[in-house]
Amino acid sequence: MLQITEGGITYGDWYLPSKFELNEMYVNKANLDVTAIANGGTAFANRHYWSSMEDEYEYDQAWAQNFLDGFLGNSLSL
Repeated sequence: MLQITEGGITYGDWYLPSKFELNEMYVNKANLDVTAIANGGTAFANRHYWSSMEDEYEYDQAWAQNFLDGFLGNSLSL
């Protein structure tokens, strides 16, 4: 299990989001970016983010979402 300590606080409760959660993050990206920056974090980069879900037809492929244009697809279509 990955644990990261920052500012004396240890975090170990992260996970890869589902493709549905990832899409909600993209849809709400502007609000999430504002909140992150206001609290000393950074905005999402305009890149692909992997989900925890495999493609139901291509079992060796995982879903990812492009945070530049919103495209959601498996790793063959990226």
